[in-house]
Amino acid sequence: MKNFEASRHIRLLDTTLRDGEQTQGVSFSANEKVNIARSLLQSLKVDRIEVASACVSEGEQNAVAKICQWAKGEGLVDKIEILGFVDYRRSVDWIIKAGGTVINLLAKGSEKHCREQLGKDLTSHINDIERTVEYAKEKGLSKKIKTLPKTNKSQKQKSSRTIEKTGFGFFNYIITISVFSIFLIGILNFERSRLSRKFPFLEPYINNFFETLENFQIFILDLFR
Repeated sequence: MKNFEASRHIRLLDTTLRDGEQTQGVSFSANEKVNIARSLLQSLKVDRIEVASACVSEGEQNAVAKICQWAKGEGLVDKIEILGFVDYRRSVDWIIKAGGTVINLLAKGSEKHCREQLGKDLTSHINDIERTVEYAKEKGLSKKIKTLPKTNKSQKQKSSRTIEKTGFGFFNYIITISVFSIFLIGILNFERSRLSRKFPFLEPYINNFFETLENFQIFILDLFR
């Protein structure tokens, strides 16, 4: 048991340079990507990083080439991985041209995905995977298979029941009402002087009303401090 526990190791795969860059408004230059890769592998000691998707653009390929060139000089190129697709030679050739040595092959995880997204049956997709893997082996690439998760009907129903059971929540109602109240009080304060001028005989009552609102606003803000 002690030997087993001593040998346990959690391996981290960071996808900041591939998946993270898909975030709206996020774009890294080639030099920034090299610096991020250096930080992840050398400073944070991440085991593997996925740096790009194959066949995206020539600019992306040039950025990957810079990362791989740096990694080779540091003896870390086997930790640089690139997402590839089941397209026989296309992704493999793109990765080799960029200097990569590892392809993360993205395969469909269910027969439904094969039919609806690829227009193929499961057997055809498996044959395509085998062809792509064989070609990657011929070219000397290490490969890892990624599959899209399969969501069956019972899982969808279970998720739906969980969402319905959770609901909006009492605390969320309190927060919503409080925020709305503060917003409404702010709007009414703009009308305070106008109401006093229009109805001078009601000014004492108007002032009392707004003092009460201000006290209520202070009470609400104190709840969240």
